[in-house]
Amino acid sequence: MKFSLLALCATLSIGLLAQPDTRTIELETALVVGKAQNVAWQVVQKVMAQRNLQMEQTKTLQCSTYAKSSYVQGGRSELFEFLSYSQRVRPGSYREFVVAADQHLTRGPGDFGNSVEIEGSFSGRRDFMDVQRPPDMGQHFFEGLEDGDFEIYAPTIYVPKVLAQAIPSPIASDAGINYRFDLVDIISEDQVGNKVYVISFESRSGKLMDGQFWIQESDWHILKSVMVLDGAALTRFEELRVEQTYQQWETWTPPFANIVSQRQFYWKDHGDTGTVWVQHSDFKLNANLSQRQMGLAVRSYASDAFDQSNSKWEQIRPQVLAAEEVAHVAYQDSLALYYDSDTYIDSVDREYNSLKWYKPLLSGMGYRSRTKGISLYLDPLIAQFRPFGIGGYRHNLGGSVTKIFDNDQRLSLDGYVNYGFANRDLKGEVSLNYRYDPRRFGDVEWAFGDDYMMVNTYESIMGTFARGNYARRRYFTLAQRMEWFNGVYVRTSLDFSERSSIADLAMDSWSDGLFGSLNAPKDFPRYTVAIAGVQVLIRPFQRYIFKRNRKFVLGSDYPDIEIDYRWGIPGLFGSDVNYHQLRIETRDFIQWPRLGYSEWSAGAGSFFGSDLDSIRFIEHKYFRGSDQLLFSSPTASFQALDSTYHTARAYLELYAIHHFQGALLERIPLLNRLNLETAVGGSAILIPSLDLKHVETFIGLEHVFRINKQLMKWGIYRVFTPGRAINSGYEWKMGINIYDSYRGRWLY
Repeated sequence: MKFSLLALCATLSIGLLAQPDTRTIELETALVVGKAQNVAWQVVQKVMAQRNLQMEQTKTLQCSTYAKSSYVQGGRSELFEFLSYSQRVRPGSYREFVVAADQHLTRGPGDFGNSVEIEGSFSGRRDFMDVQRPPDMGQHFFEGLEDGDFEIYAPTIYVPKVLAQAIPSPIASDAGINYRFDLVDIISEDQVGNKVYVISFESRSGKLMDGQFWIQESDWHILKSVMVLDGAALTRFEELRVEQTYQQWETWTPPFANIVSQRQFYWKDHGDTGTVWVQHSDFKLNANLSQRQMGLAVRSYASDAFDQSNSKWEQIRPQVLAAEEVAHVAYQDSLALYYDSDTYIDSVDREYNSLKWYKPLLSGMGYRSRTKGISLYLDPLIAQFRPFGIGGYRHNLGGSVTKIFDNDQRLSLDGYVNYGFANRDLKGEVSLNYRYDPRRFGDVEWAFGDDYMMVNTYESIMGTFARGNYARRRYFTLAQRMEWFNGVYVRTSLDFSERSSIADLAMDSWSDGLFGSLNAPKDFPRYTVAIAGVQVLIRPFQRYIFKRNRKFVLGSDYPDIEIDYRWGIPGLFGSDVNYHQLRIETRDFIQWPRLGYSEWSAGAGSFFGSDLDSIRFIEHKYFRGSDQLLFSSPTASFQALDSTYHTARAYLELYAIHHFQGALLERIPLLNRLNLETAVGGSAILIPSLDLKHVETFIGLEHVFRINKQLMKWGIYRVFTPGRAINSGYEWKMGINIYDSYRGRWLY
């Protein structure tokens, strides 16, 4: 009986415990994920699987682009906006037609002539056209789709306006090698399959970029992307954040095209900050558009693009300006009215033309009339000293007169005269230049003078300033150049001169001790030359920008070809020379998607005539002797050529360098944290008449750094010459390279 009661109690207890609790208890949402890294990678792989299809859907893209760029620099705000029609053809051809543009700038307070400017330059060989640079846009880097097209679906992101090198995309086929992925969050929607995965990515080497993706589960398309880059990857900023919003655009077959509809750039640079807001709309995908149909004008402007009224801007602007931006525009407009008034212009000219004690000493004397387009200038005293001139100290006085016409034509008269006290000799030059066709670089130049000329204009540092590299030249020259067709430039010239030795001049004693055997001037009899020349530069499929009445060249994807022909005309004006010279040179720059960039040049040429031995050494073709310890331009000079050579006979020269930009070392753990890059290259020269066969190679380590806002890199290089020993001072070299943000490339 006792057992039965216990059993009954136990049964009742179990029954009571088994009664369901119908109370509702609300729990907090908890994200529980096993192996989050694997989930992130699986999601990214889903997106990667669609990359090729997305590329197919957007082989060509056309859209309207509105951009508003604003920043504060030194406490001063700047604003730039434009509306354009953008076109893109894969893999990387762009065209921009700007309908309206306004930098909201005035001419500024004017140049009162109170500033002092110091300039310096250095370079190797270059073509006769130089670089045509557009007006400075400050920190407004975004002027068209090409300048900020961070295309995630492309295997490589390359935006040379802001990126120092091409960067692998976080969804490229090798993304797992370059990035780490983590799951940050899962945003659940009410409908099944509409989860949004927030995935972060991080550069394994620390040199690429970090960021996040918002990915839609239903069709694995990207809703939003954020990319963050630091100064190691950038050309002009300390930090850049890129936010892109995507939209699906219906095409014939799924998956639908996933394209960027909005972009926002946030940058920081030495205390300055800026933003760029971009909106793309009116898309047209995969139209029958080819690179040929797009043409070679990368960016052009409507004739009235810079003359739109405020009311017109209010109609075409898709986003209203913020209150502070409206105030900025109003302020700049009021300044424009003031600065462009005759009263203010006259006041600036009066100040510029006035005599102040410091102008003759530091900034120079000038006269200017902006209304007439005329200006005169005389060098200040500080620029007149020539302590290392031929024969010792020389005093130089120079100046210019310029007339600028309303159609951008320009007439300039320049001249200088200098006096050497040791030899009591007066030297100088007068030149007249007329730019008659600014759009086609049409120039005519005339010059007359008597001065000391460099025999070899691209010599080693010691050889450049040594007196053995100089001769006297009394001359008259006439030259004309113009772009005949797009990418085809022709320069014709006639040089009549009398050349003589400077061996009989009194020399400065200090130069003998510094330059040694290089300093002795070459003694030769006086002779006269009349040389006609034709130079042709061919830049196939040259890209360019048209802005107002100016054309700005951006280069080409194909090698440049330069042909130089010279004829020494016997008997003309008493000419003592009789020869023909032909030189052909080609050079190219190649940006590889993942392996860095290469630059190379090759040249060949010879003199032709019945008596080549009679050709004076001044007319010869020269090959630069190497500097000790200094790494010179590897596409124009040698690193281990023991001395300078010259010839009047056939020659062949080759130069090349390749920079891996971290493509090798960034794959090695720990070592990639040093931010070192590798470079390899070499050069060769063949001159049969001198029995000269020189071949050299080199390998180097480079490191990118920044001074103020200028991107630079130093390098240490080891030079090899197969089959022979290298003289001391040429085995190891050090060099400095500078980034040209306009061309989007390094100097070499």
